[in-house]
Formats: sequence, structure tokens, C-alpha cells
Amino acid sequence: MTETAPDRGSRPAQTSGVQDAATAASGGRPWLALAWGLVGAGVAALMAPLEPSLLEEGLMLHVAQRLADGAHLYRDVMSITGPFPYELLALGFRVFGDEIWVARAIMVIFQALSVALIFDWARRAGAGALAHTAAACLAATPILFFPLFTFFFYTTLAFHLCVLAGYAALRSLDEGAPAVTLGWGLAAGVLVACTALSKQTIGVLLALGLILVLLANAAPGWRVRKAGALVAGGVLSALVTLAIYALRGEVGDVFQSLVIEPFNLGDTYESPYVNFWPVGEFSPEVKANHLLYLPNLFLLFNPTVFIKVGPGMVFLTQLLFALPWLALIITALRRIGGPLPAAVWFHAAILVAVATNLYPRADWGHLVFVLPMAFVQIVLALSFRSQDRCSGPVELETRRTGMSGWVVTSVLVLVFVAGAGAAGTGLHGMSIEANYGPRISQRPVSMMMRNAGPSRVIRFLRQHAEPGEEIFVARSEPLVYFATDTVNPTPFGGVIPGHREEQEAILLPVLERIRFVVMSDIDQPLYTYYSDELPGVQAVLERHFEMPRYFAGLKESWVHVLVRGEDRGPTVVDFFDQRGEGRYWVR
Repeated sequence: MTETAPDRGSRPAQTSGVQDAATAASGGRPWLALAWGLVGAGVAALMAPLEPSLLEEGLMLHVAQRLADGAHLYRDVMSITGPFPYELLALGFRVFGDEIWVARAIMVIFQALSVALIFDWARRAGAGALAHTAAACLAATPILFFPLFTFFFYTTLAFHLCVLAGYAALRSLDEGAPAVTLGWGLAAGVLVACTALSKQTIGVLLALGLILVLLANAAPGWRVRKAGALVAGGVLSALVTLAIYALRGEVGDVFQSLVIEPFNLGDTYESPYVNFWPVGEFSPEVKANHLLYLPNLFLLFNPTVFIKVGPGMVFLTQLLFALPWLALIITALRRIGGPLPAAVWFHAAILVAVATNLYPRADWGHLVFVLPMAFVQIVLALSFRSQDRCSGPVELETRRTGMSGWVVTSVLVLVFVAGAGAAGTGLHGMSIEANYGPRISQRPVSMMMRNAGPSRVIRFLRQHAEPGEEIFVARSEPLVYFATDTVNPTPFGGVIPGHREEQEAILLPVLERIRFVVMSDIDQPLYTYYSDELPGVQAVLERHFEMPRYFAGLKESWVHVLVRGEDRGPTVVDFFDQRGEGRYWVR
């Protein structure tokens, strides 16, 4: 009696028993993944009513509103990131109306998908009970990494798209009909393209990582077809996108905005990576702007942080910045002991891709998108034991749900629940009533947003500006346009460093016809002086605009409205321009 070889054409085989066992360990319990997805959605929905964002989310709302009204991205509105987030939100505005809850609802949906998929992902990696820990980590991100994971922002969306793309690539290795598995690969390629169309650097590196993992883990004879399906999905998506812009005659605008302009920025946003030694101390380069590196919850709950930051918090910050690299090192060390499931390597590819978000600017706002993946990677690498690679699926599942596994899982999940519960309760408790007008219902939490300045600006404009009137928000607070139903007469959502001539050629004629300008700190923003970036605009503001009495004497206000007034004539001497010739003196 002869043994018939399996039909490799209909059911692609895995490369080893380690993959068979890990895939079977996903367990056929979809209700658990669904339950975790609902938890993730619930947490995101609970945090969605908090903290409006003047810049990150404000930019997305403002641009999407313009697109929904008929403007074209890159031709009418300048951006150096991909079109997918803007067009997705604009679509939501066209269907449901241009309201902030549409943006927040989209993020709730993506959060639910990511949490559910990361749970099933961990089960397929052989994590067993510890898959609950991975899901708990991702479910808690809207609280522990508040507020960025509640915003509709292109980096937040790229993060979730990475999870969806990686999961689809993993499922393309399933046993089953070729049409189904290749369909997963095609979907992975489309999602990778969407990631690249949200944030270019993350998407490009994600594509490379997923293709390499597919080539290394697909069954012989199927490697090229599996990787080819992913590539085909990405290429098809890119061609469709280019075709749309070609029909509009805007391919040149797209190339200039997404390829040329990011390089023109140079090191404008560059910041040093946090030092790992000496422990408990910041390097001089980091210490100068250390508040950008500290965990945001620490800043929110510690009003004395501006006075002193102890070595314990510095050490925690250093540890968090080291976590992504520790996760990759742990994965490499575990590989020395034997093969790891493809699920572990797919996730490592995502970790590497999102880690690019730390360059050139390595601050807390960029680290938050790396930390969840770093923790999950450690869980995946440590929970799978290489000696189980010869065990059958049932035996592997039994070991993973043993007493020790559940004890560790219970403790870690309780830590996430307790930490997120305490932080979430505190954030809601310190929030104040929404004061950004009827279009923004989110309750301010942070000191900057609870400050009277932004709310007074919005209140003043809603009282004095006509609906649809052109105003100019000089800095980077584009939420003001959305909140006040005013119009941005420029293609810029804020100051674009290094583009003086281009911006002033557009802004100077605009300033001749508008009545109101929103300005923060008159001249001093976070990174550069306004009079250095746009001296011509600054000169016009000083000559033709003035601060109304409504904002006079408000020491706590960091942003205000300038109103067109009388021509005060040219400046006799600008002491700021003469700072190089000045000298210190004591009276």
C-alpha cells in the first residue's frame, strides 16, 4: 500500500511543526478575540470625550473638512504625509457630517480591531494564556498613552494599519484553499499601502519586513506566490492612487509633497535620543527639553514636575526608551534556542517599522506608538518555548493554559486593569467642562488645554467673526478653524519650517484683506522664533494688527487674537534683529 503525498497545490504546508502547533494554538475561540475587541472599543469610547487637540487632531479635522468641501490635497492644501487619513476622514464627513465625533468614532473602530487581532495573533504565536496580556496592553493604550491614542491622527492610524497588515500577512500562511490564503496576502499588501499612504517611512519598512518574513516562512514552492500576492496588493493600491491623481493632473504636486518636501525639512524636527547612561540622569542635550521625553501621565498628575524631576522618573524614562531594543534583543536570543513561530517574526517586523517613528525626533509623543508593540513582542518571544516545536497542538495548548501560565497572565492583566483604571479615573476627574464651542464637546484635561487662552480665542471669534469668514491662524492651532466655522485662506495648516519665501508670497497678500489673526505667544513658539521663520509676516502683524482689550492683561493666556487696527508705520528699530550686536547690562 503506497502513501499518497499531500496536494501542495491546494493546501500549502507550513515549514515546520513549530508553525503547525502555534497555528493550532489559536484555539478556535473567536468569541475571546471578539470580547477583547469590545473591551478595546469600550476603553477608547470612554476616553474619546476627553482632550481636544489644537494641532494633531485639529490638523486632520481642518484638512478633512476642506477636502469634503471640494478642496484637493497637495494642490489646495499642503501636507508632507500621505492622503489616506485625510481622505478617510473626509469620506466620513461627507457621509455623517463634519463633526469631531466622526473622527473619534473611527479611532474607536480601529482600536477594537487592533485589540481583537493582537489577541488572536498572540494565540497563533503559541502564547496561550499570555495572549490575554498582549490584548490587555493594547486595550489600555488610550489611557496609558493618553491623549495620542484617542486622536484621529496619521501616526495613530498608521499604527493600527500596521497591526491589520501584519495579521493579514500572518493569515496568508494558513493551510487552506490557495484562493483564500493568497487573498489574505493581497489584503496585507493593500493594508501596507494604506500604511505608507498614512506615513511613508513606516509603510516602506513594514513592506520590506513582511516580505522577508513571508519568504522565510512560507512552504517551499509557495514563497514567491505568497510574497507576490502581498506585493501585488501594494502595487495595485499605489497604481490606483496614482491614477486618481493623474486624472486630476496632480501627480507633480503629490511627488513634490511626499518625496521632495520631507527632505527639504532637513533636521528641523530632530532631537537627540535619550541617553541610557548614566542611569537616572539626562544628558545635557536631553535635559534642555526633558519635558518632551517624560511620560505624559507623569506630567499631567504632577504639577511640581516643572520644578524637579527625580532620578527615579529619569530611570523609568530611560527604561521605556530602551524597551523596543530590548524586545528585539530578547527575540534574537530566543531564536538561538530554536525556531520561533512566524507570528513572532511578523510582529518583530511591525516593531521595527514603527520604531522608525523615533527618528529624527525621539520624544515621548513618538515613543508612545512604539511601546505597545515592544511589550507585545516581549510577550510573544518569552511565552513560546522552543522545545514545544515538536509537540502536538493539543499538548501545546494544555501547557499554555496551565496554572503557572494563568497566574502570570492574571497578575499582568490585573496590573494593566488597575493602572488604566486609576489613570482613567484621574483623567476624567481632572477634566473640566468643554469650553471650545458647540463643535468641540471634548473636555480639556492638560494644563495647556484647561488654560483660558484657547477657549477665549474661540469664544471671541465666534462672537466677532462671520461664519465662513477668512482668518489666519499664524502658528499651529488649526483646530481653531474647525471650532469657529471660519475659513483658512492659505494652503498651510501651520508654519512650515524652511519655506519662508513660499509662505510669505502667499501670506502677505492674505494679510491685506483679513481682520483676525490667531497668534501664540506673539513671537515665541516651541522650536523657532516666528520672526526668524517669517519675518515679513511678523512685520505686517506688528504694523497693522493689535491685541484687543478682551485679551489684555491675561497673564495665563498663551494664545490670543490680533485684530486689524491703524497703520502704526514702519518699525524704527527691531531689537530682536539687533540681538547679535547687543550686550548684557546691569542697572
